[in-house]
Amino acid sequence: MRRSIYVIAAIIFCTLLAIQFTSYQVYAGSKGKRDDNKHNSRHKPKHTPKPTQKPTPLPTPVPNDCSEVENALETCNENLDACLNDLSECEAKPVFKLPGDGYSDPDDFGVSGHGNALSYTANGDGTFTDNNTGLMWEQKDNANGIHDKDNTYTWTVLTDGNDTNSDGTLFTEFLEVLNNKCDGDEATTCATDAECTGIGNGLCGHAGFRDWRIPNIKELQTIVDYSTFGPSSKLPGETTASYYWTGTTGALAANGAWLISFQNGAIGGFLNVDVKTSSNYVRAVRP
Repeated sequence: MRRSIYVIAAIIFCTLLAIQFTSYQVYAGSKGKRDDNKHNSRHKPKHTPKPTQKPTPLPTPVPNDCSEVENALETCNENLDACLNDLSECEAKPVFKLPGDGYSDPDDFGVSGHGNALSYTANGDGTFTDNNTGLMWEQKDNANGIHDKDNTYTWTVLTDGNDTNSDGTLFTEFLEVLNNKCDGDEATTCATDAECTGIGNGLCGHAGFRDWRIPNIKELQTIVDYSTFGPSSKLPGETTASYYWTGTTGALAANGAWLISFQNGAIGGFLNVDVKTSSNYVRAVRP
């Protein structure tokens, strides 16, 4: 009897032990899943919104002819102040404005669109500056010297057998004096102001400049005043009402060059050009 009791007790104990072990396995499995989920959620990278990209600001616009100075700033580490000064001076230069035709805007006939008013500044040294283009022009006078309004010159000569070259008195006499003689003297050859000390105005070249040239056809036309005639000009100093040379050779015939009339603003002569061996008036310009 006692032995049977022991067997029954052992069976009950084993059953309870089996139930306890099974419960532990279920608990351990569910806990493992919770731990895995917790671990994964802890290490899962959070979603970070992409930052909004700011638009690149546009560079401050500068005059086209200042681009070289602006680009040079990249290599100006040793003397940044000097480079900044160069850029400031370049940007301060007057912006080119196309001169108008001389009429008021609107004119007496009710027409508008005549452009910028013609405007000049006499520099007091035998030159004047076009306030629209910034070009400096020779001021003509009536003093019988190199700047006399009645002087005429040839574009070329035939002594070398070539009727197209720039070897006429326009270049060999007129520009030669303006660029290579003491200002106010017209006889002493020079290359520097020091060579003109005590001579004329003490300057080498007209008004102290040695880069005078013959204007091209478009440059010369910018100082024509089409609102008047005989002469078609309101320039400082004197102006002869006749044809003036340009430095522009005719495309149709290389032995001719374009002219501008300061009688009425007309362009050209025979076939719109004049043969380079002819004599015409001239007004120098720089730079």
